[in-house]
Amino acid sequence: MNEFVKLSDLCILITKGSTPTTYGYSFKNEGIPFIKAEALNGDVSLDVKGFSYIDDETHNFLKRSKIYPNDILMTIAGANIGKTGFVRENISEANTNQAVAIIRLDKEKICPQFYYYYFKQKTFFKFVQSLNAQAAQPNINLKMIGDFLVPKLEIDSQLKVVSILGTIDDLYLCNLDRITKSKQIILNLYQEWFINFKFPNHEQVEFVDGIPDGWELKSVSELTQLISRGITPKYNDESGKSVVINQKCIRENKLNLELARRQDKEISDSKLVQKGDVLINSTGAGTLGRVTQVHEDLPDTTVDTHVTIVRPLQAISSAWFGAAISNLESYIETLGEGATNQLELKREVISRIDLVCPAMDIQNQFQKIVEPMQQQILNLMKQNTHLLKLKETLLPRLMSGELDVSKLSSIG
Repeated sequence: MNEFVKLSDLCILITKGSTPTTYGYSFKNEGIPFIKAEALNGDVSLDVKGFSYIDDETHNFLKRSKIYPNDILMTIAGANIGKTGFVRENISEANTNQAVAIIRLDKEKICPQFYYYYFKQKTFFKFVQSLNAQAAQPNINLKMIGDFLVPKLEIDSQLKVVSILGTIDDLYLCNLDRITKSKQIILNLYQEWFINFKFPNHEQVEFVDGIPDGWELKSVSELTQLISRGITPKYNDESGKSVVINQKCIRENKLNLELARRQDKEISDSKLVQKGDVLINSTGAGTLGRVTQVHEDLPDTTVDTHVTIVRPLQAISSAWFGAAISNLESYIETLGEGATNQLELKREVISRIDLVCPAMDIQNQFQKIVEPMQQQILNLMKQNTHLLKLKETLLPRLMSGELDVSKLSSIG
């Protein structure tokens, strides 16, 4: 059985950040990372989409909220209080705002990353959420954080746990890096061939009206067999007979089925997603316009009414079509109509988008290169899903002492 102590007994510092604009400073396009609460939503590392940037002058003025490697960060205000992040060595120095607590442990005596993992447990997150569950604006203060009871283990045991869980995280991040690089290669190839027109043997092709001879300007409606919203689901998360994809599943051109739900309503064949379908988020500011493509067969799977299925003709390359729509994501995000909170991307608007459709031999060459890379990305994403589930299973057992770390070897 673990012995518990107050977190404050292990800390050098528990503080929180500041907001630059409060003191007349402004954010910059680049510089020192300024980590907002949104950055703590990452599964393994800090999510850079939650970063802003400040200059050296601002960073030095906000000296109380400076962040360094091995600091633990925790959201202390808003709906996601208790979300936790860890500052890895790749961030040498950063800053944060008043919605984020900085927990600096004495790394000469204990392993900070061990306590980061302790805070990442679902049970701990639920505990923090319960501390202020009834408040209109949930928050926790620094004293409450200092009073958290945490296990007091020998440093060797802490390091063993970190070695096991850290190896899983390292594999996850390695896969994520490979996914990012593969997606960038596909994007670069698309832009080189279809934006810059540097496709194979382009020197031998004449241009007519600004595009290669044999290529055509076509609308999405001319290149598709279906443009349709999904269903209004009858949710049954426990035993629903089919899967429904929602807008949360679509982000960064990736399809995350872990966020999909199950439902019971009968689905027409046309609204069952197929390999090659492009899915576009079609309602609401912030998510509208996000694009992904289905790269595998997904039995008994559909989308809800907030997502549009855009199904290419069988006669064209699905890889080219998916890349072409994804390349227009930032443009599609501007096509919503209606009030800010009720924006709609209408089917008719999607159908009128024009694409420069390449000659079939070029489409086929692109498909031949890109399709194996898409499959590799899909496999790496599945591996990462399994790694997260493995960590989720191991984490509470390691922290509770159910698994005796002295008898475990590192993963590797």
